[in-house]
Amino acid sequence: MRVYAVDINAAQRETLGLTATEEGVLTRLRLWYLWTERPLPDDWCWIYAIAGVGQSAPYAERQAVANVVQRFFVYVKRDGGHVWVRREYDDLIAASHAAATGQRTGGADDANSA
Repeated sequence: MRVYAVDINAAQRETLGLTATEEGVLTRLRLWYLWTERPLPDDWCWIYAIAGVGQSAPYAERQAVANVVQRFFVYVKRDGGHVWVRREYDDLIAASHAAATGQRTGGADDANSA
């Protein structure tokens, strides 16, 4: 997935109360999740790398990553292992795939294609 629409009001509500660092972490994790179309791995070293926070980063930055992951993602068992998922992102990916394969249901584009 290379392009996605942002609901500015929803994004503002979602990030209200986050620190600047936490908001940056959430943005990086969102972009990686949508770009790779995969959930976050069950590997904190990898999650820190995705978020742009190295293992030698200050404790506050590593804690910001943990706070964001635990607040916005759900830890689930999938494909014989565990991952961190976010349903909203999975829905965006599914909608993108449906649009790419022409499986839309209703909407202006379908009306114009007849």
